[in-house]
Amino acid sequence: MTSPVHMSLFKEYNFAEDNQMKDHPNALEEGKKMLEAGDLPSAVLLFEAAVQQFPDSVEAWQLLGTSQAENEQDPQAISALKRCISLDPANSAALMALAVSYTNESYQAQACHALTMWIQNNPEYANLKGSPRQPENLRFASSFMSKELHEETTKLYIKAARQNTAPWWTLMFRLVLVFYSTYL
Repeated sequence: MTSPVHMSLFKEYNFAEDNQMKDHPNALEEGKKMLEAGDLPSAVLLFEAAVQQFPDSVEAWQLLGTSQAENEQDPQAISALKRCISLDPANSAALMALAVSYTNESYQAQACHALTMWIQNNPEYANLKGSPRQPENLRFASSFMSKELHEETTKLYIKAARQNTAPWWTLMFRLVLVFYSTYL
């Protein structure tokens, strides 16, 4: 069972208290430059400023989440990516990044839900049926992944791989996430 402390970690993003970039006039664009230059700490601060200035910016939340994940701050990444997905439930890049961060933090059930949402929101796999997953399924009632959830997610990805509409490695990576999460 996920503890109440862990449940509260992912509800809202915890912004840096002393962000000197908070009032930067072009935080999103400058953050992209810092990210490209490999300066993750500065990029994160600028993306934090961007989402505070524009709280409904899907791009800013996604970049904040993926930058936090790249900076090995998965709890912060999860919070930012969940916000991104609440604004754009079909954002496939954010769904995949969220699945990876959940896996890194040993939240197997939530990783499976995010992976299923990725399939369901991908036009290439619109014909595949899995149990409906919505952003609200990413809540933290439990991190336990049932055998049924694991099998259902695995079967869904195997069906997608058999369609052969995408390069094989993209689906294999996602399927590996499903299997990896069972051994954490």
